Amino acid sequence: MLGYWKEPNRFWIFQAGISGGMPRETRSPRPGTPPPSTNGCDAEVPVLEASGELDLAVAPWLSDQLDALLVGGASSVILDLSRATFLDSTALGVLVGLLNRCRTLGGRVHLVVTEPQILRVLSITGLSQAFDIHEDRARLVAGGTTS
Repeated sequence: MLGYWKEPNRFWIFQAGISGGMPRETRSPRPGTPPPSTNGCDAEVPVLEASGELDLAVAPWLSDQLDALLVGGASSVILDLSRATFLDSTALGVLVGLLNRCRTLGGRVHLVVTEPQILRVLSITGLSQAFDIHEDRARLVAGGTTS
């Protein structure tokens, strides 16, 4: 199920856990919980967390999730891949599509990446220069440099 909610001073957070090739979605924070501290970051920048293997099986789901964020009014996106272990060319194409759409809207794409193999793919393809790449989402959010 696609969806999101938008409340003042809250992040939109979508978490994707990949288990057996099938995406599982949970949302946080749950309604009624206090909003996370943004420490100066624009609270309107949505965050999508993806874990596991981002490949042909997951790419359509990933694309749908990112489209939902942009249709919801976002122009910049934080894509947290710190728990991702693999990125194939199909998923990479989804990221390039996201980059193009965000640039058209005047926004940016922030990738949080720690996996050396994913960093290598981005470097080899020259995309490490196109995306804003960060090692730690907490520092990215605390820095307030996401607009």
